[in-house]
Amino acid sequence: MTITERLFQAIKQKNIKQIELAEALNIKPQIINNWKSRGTTPPMEYLPLICDALNISWQYLVTGEESNEYYTAEEKSLVEQFRGTDDTGKKRIMEYVQDMRRLHPEQEREPETEAKIS
Repeated sequence: MTITERLFQAIKQKNIKQIELAEALNIKPQIINNWKSRGTTPPMEYLPLICDALNISWQYLVTGEESNEYYTAEEKSLVEQFRGTDDTGKKRIMEYVQDMRRLHPEQEREPETEAKIS
């Protein structure tokens, strides 16, 4: 399966309209239609945006293999915020996380055995 085939499979599975994806990518819907009708691969600069818009991993879109390194938009945001703080802030965040884990051990999740693409 090609990148383009996986792209349109994900669009269908997630019940997203091509016009919605076009808006998320800030392009004309006709461009997406052309990718589909011509079977062409979207330009490289759109692939990360497509992955974010469809909430799929880069690895899945490019190779078809599911990745264990998939992050939700919320998790990505948390990492960006963590990276944007100073060392003191990072230390406080880590202490907070450790405190939350101690106070709420019932919320610990089992490690996921399957990769997640949605």
